[in-house]
Amino acid sequence: MFEAASNMNEDDAKAPSQESVKISTEDNAKDNKDSVATEDNAAKDNNEPTEAETSFVKLEFKLVDWSFNYSRVVSTETSVQSIKESIKLHHGGKIKRLTLCLDCYQETNELRNEMLTLKEIGIVGGLKNEPTKRAMFYDFTPEASESGSDPILMC
Repeated sequence: MFEAASNMNEDDAKAPSQESVKISTEDNAKDNKDSVATEDNAAKDNNEPTEAETSFVKLEFKLVDWSFNYSRVVSTETSVQSIKESIKLHHGGKIKRLTLCLDCYQETNELRNEMLTLKEIGIVGGLKNEPTKRAMFYDFTPEASESGSDPILMC
């Protein structure tokens, strides 16, 4: 038996077997799953809401220079582009040059990058039944129809 051990290459003695590496990797994956599950259970045990439950905001839309306001609850994962499309649909779809600003109607507050989400622009959400509130001011130019401007767009 001593002869068999002395015939082993030094590299073979240092390198772990493939089976032990596989078992070790499986154990690490199991440990990682267990720690994630433990964190989730701790959040549930403490009645702490998960991130998915706390990512809602009530946007209060205010049309500049008009007393026309409405609100909508959305996820903080909603993009600026989606919000602009929602406003367009709310006004019949026939608008152009939509300007959207957060909190007040100023050039510095204009939301120009339409690919960003509300979360990415710094809006923190709340619970779905108690969302945080933010004001969105907007203005647009009505698209000209065949008969001129459409007064229904302002409703």
